[in-house]
Amino acid sequence: MKRVSARLVPLFLILALLAGCADGGVSLSPEELGARLLETCTFSETLEPVDADVADVLYGIDDDAISAAYVCLSGGATAEELAVFATPDAVAAGAVQTALEQRVSAMAEAWAGYGPQEVPKLKAAVIRRSGTTVLLVVAAEDPAAAVDAALRGK
Repeated sequence: MKRVSARLVPLFLILALLAGCADGGVSLSPEELGARLLETCTFSETLEPVDADVADVLYGIDDDAISAAYVCLSGGATAEELAVFATPDAVAAGAVQTALEQRVSAMAEAWAGYGPQEVPKLKAAVIRRSGTTVLLVVAAEDPAAAVDAALRGK
């Protein structure tokens, strides 16, 4: 019996270490994370918060897939935007991530026709999923480092 227990101890230690590496998500609300991203990412114009109803139409996300959201858009002169969604579970997070990817793709096509200077921003758009939080940042300068720092809580 002692041999079996002695062999299981290393296994339990490895499992405990791996559990510590799992992506448990962010502890900030969408509003808090969004505010942090507005401060740390570079935008060429002021982004304004929009209603949840406007966000539903823009992203085509089912209401049941979102627990909370914070969405800010440019006035229309640029493709810049910021969206942070808290979802109830991993399945909903996946659906939101897909919707954000589709939005960026559609926006790139649309902007290519009348504002090609915005397309590089869309190509550098950051979509990240951390636990059940999913976010999108389209900024004047590549937002990847700022997004990663915000998700790490720095």
